[in-house]
Amino acid sequence: VRESNGEIRIIDGPAQVCSSSCCGREFEELSIAVAQENEYLKIKFRDGRSELRPGPTSEVVHPVEHVSVNCEPAIQLGDQELIVVYRKEEGGEGEGGAAQAKRTIVRGPSLYIPKTQSEWIHEFCWTGPDPSADSMERARKRVGALRFTKLRSIPAKMYYDVENVRTKDNALI
Repeated sequence: VRESNGEIRIIDGPAQVCSSSCCGREFEELSIAVAQENEYLKIKFRDGRSELRPGPTSEVVHPVEHVSVNCEPAIQLGDQELIVVYRKEEGGEGEGGAAQAKRTIVRGPSLYIPKTQSEWIHEFCWTGPDPSADSMERARKRVGALRFTKLRSIPAKMYYDVENVRTKDNALI
């Protein structure tokens, strides 16, 4: 409720409030951000603070206090999966005043929710098949074709392409 004198009040309903136009009140319905068990709320305040709140939780989006309130999915790690997380270290400074980061490996099975806004997840960038190539040129590899954040730690098949190979009888494979 916005009063004529500029005061703002949040009223949790159901409630009865005088809404006559002579009072000079304006009513605005506020949205509610809700996070389930496998999500978290990313709240940015107008004073520069930020908060990460794991679900299940909810927050009323306050137009004066909040810049944004977003619901983000947690990262689900299965068995034999892992992610690499970098966290800014408090008080640790490197060359040129740059902040130091600590690398942490988070192994599954688990549900990963960041602890602070200054965390980030490593993105692996590997050589892989060229997605723009047709089926005959699929063996061609391109640098940076595979991008992912979850790394599987279980043994799997590995393929190795060798181009322009001939057999003993000089047949091209």
